[in-house]
Amino acid sequence: SYRQEGLLRSQNLGDSNAKRLGPHVYSIADRSYRQMMSEKRKSQSILISGESGAGKTETTKIVMLYLTTLGSNTSGSEEGGGSAEGEKLSIMERVLQSNPILEAFGNAKTLRNDNSSRFGKFIELGFNRAGVLQGAKVQTYLLEKVRLGFHASGERNYHIFYQLLRGASEEQHQKYCFHDGITGGLELANFFHYTGQGGAPQLREFTDESGLKMTLKSMRSMGWSDDKIDQVLSIVAGIFHFG
Repeated sequence: SYRQEGLLRSQNLGDSNAKRLGPHVYSIADRSYRQMMSEKRKSQSILISGESGAGKTETTKIVMLYLTTLGSNTSGSEEGGGSAEGEKLSIMERVLQSNPILEAFGNAKTLRNDNSSRFGKFIELGFNRAGVLQGAKVQTYLLEKVRLGFHASGERNYHIFYQLLRGASEEQHQKYCFHDGITGGLELANFFHYTGQGGAPQLREFTDESGLKMTLKSMRSMGWSDDKIDQVLSIVAGIFHFG
């Protein structure tokens, strides 16, 4: 109905007497930005909730992309800091680049959803009086820590573990002591206890190899040095050997 009626009504061409269309992610995001920029200048809040697999993670991405696009500085005068790669990115791009990192360390495959967020997050976007995005802050809470030690059949641990096992280079395999020769023919993801309890299934939407590339790209975009990235991956690798 949005494709047929929403566009027409936005141009005053639709049936004005028809019933009101239901809530829509773009409509809600647009209304919140317009109300924030009105004369009263009131801060806005958007609550995204629903059962597992309802689309909360993807809806959050859409809202963030829409709001950051509206608030982007088209003059191109704002740049990020950190690494050489990060300095080329605008604030909008750096805010969006944080998503792959959060998903790698906080999302996992469940029976109903290949990319289920196993934590809650509060995302705060800051705009100036001209409506230009100035920065963002993300607070996470209630991470499902029990998933580190146990997950059900058909499910997976957090994405970062499978990304590292399946996407690491041969040099990293040696560095992190991922010795394929001791697995008895099993894939590494099935060999380690913390990743193999559910059968280490592949994801349908993307591969773990491509996921690691995206995660590393996001880390560098956020200004993480190579030493910091290596320290984080070393901690992840160490968890395998605890199990």
